[in-house]
Amino acid sequence: DAPVASAPGPIETAELIAFAGGKLNDITRAQPVLQAMCKRILHAGDVGQGQALKVLVNAIGIQQLVALTSMIALGEKLGLPRRTLLEAFSSGAFATPTYAAKKDKLLAKDFSPEHSLEAALKDTRLNVELQQEAGLPLAVHREVQRTLEKAVEEGLGPEDIFALEKYFKL
Repeated sequence: DAPVASAPGPIETAELIAFAGGKLNDITRAQPVLQAMCKRILHAGDVGQGQALKVLVNAIGIQQLVALTSMIALGEKLGLPRRTLLEAFSSGAFATPTYAAKKDKLLAKDFSPEHSLEAALKDTRLNVELQQEAGLPLAVHREVQRTLEKAVEEGLGPEDIFALEKYFKL
C-alpha cells in the first residue's frame, strides 16, 4: 500500500509524500513509479502500515484545523479582528504551513471545498477505528468525531473543513 499526502498544489507538481507499506524489496521495485508522483517515499513497515500512517497524519491535520476554526470563532466572539487573528495564527510559534496557505481563503470566508467536512469525518472515523484495534482509545479524537458529526448534520458536510467556523458560531 502507498497512500499519499496530497493537496492540490503537490498533486500538480508531483511533490506528494507516499506512505509505503510492504516489504522493502517490493517498495524498491515500485520506487520508479512512486518517484514520478512523489518527492518523498516513507517506508512505514508491513503492508497496511502505509495506510495506518496516513490515517495518523490526517488526524493531526484535522485536529489542528478544528482548533484553528474554533479559535477564530472564539476570537471574533471576543471582539478580536479576523485579520489580526489569522495573522497571529499563521505567523506565531504554533503556525503551520497550512495556516499560512489558507489565510487568504479564511479572510474571505471562502468555504469552497478542498478537503470537505465529510472527508474529514471519514478520516476521523478511520482513526477512531485504529484506536479501538490498538486498544488505545484517545478521547480527543472521539470529541473531534462528535464535533464533525454535528457539523455534517447541520448541513456543512460538503463544505471545506474550515466551515467548522460556521458550526462553532451557531
